[in-house]
Amino acid sequence: MEILINEKQKKELMIFESSLKMGSIIKDMSKIAKDSIQTANKNFKFDLKILATFSAGIGGMIVPLNEFVRGEFTQLTEDNYLLVSLAAAMILITEHSDNAKKLLSEISKQGLKNEFEKTIEIGRELKESFLNFMESLNLTFFKVTQIMGYAFLIPIIELLYNLSKNDETDNVNEIVYRLLLSLGTHYSAVLIKEIITKIINRFRNTY
Repeated sequence: MEILINEKQKKELMIFESSLKMGSIIKDMSKIAKDSIQTANKNFKFDLKILATFSAGIGGMIVPLNEFVRGEFTQLTEDNYLLVSLAAAMILITEHSDNAKKLLSEISKQGLKNEFEKTIEIGRELKESFLNFMESLNLTFFKVTQIMGYAFLIPIIELLYNLSKNDETDNVNEIVYRLLLSLGTHYSAVLIKEIITKIINRFRNTY
């Protein structure tokens, strides 16, 4: 039997499906970051307190950086990939924390300075683009580290762009709900909704 849905139901369904996908992406990113930090903790006596505040943001950076490292330096071991991409992500997100310095020391010991420098150069380009984009939204952030805590948005920006083109995000509550389920309690629902709304409006104003 053929089931017909009206335009409003179609829009609601698309928002729901996209929200599920965004939530899944962020959940996966956070898991990658947590797994990476836990491995680093085991190998280099890392401080796991960083998980509570920065795991989602680190995930947003470590995923593209890890892809770059694996594609550029095929001779490295799994531990090498972890060390280089995590150190770069940590520095880009937390601005030279003590934990990042520990990883840099290990990079020097293992002779991975060249790989690290190339990786963080790519990361700085990504960070600059993200900061410029976020600052264009006129949000009330005060520090770069606060903005970079929202780097988890990087892999879902394309999804938000696609939704904005189809005018299917007049109500972003479903998106915010799914994101918060994946992010945990360390982010404000009000601020997440403001950011998502401004991103969508920014895209709509460009075409």
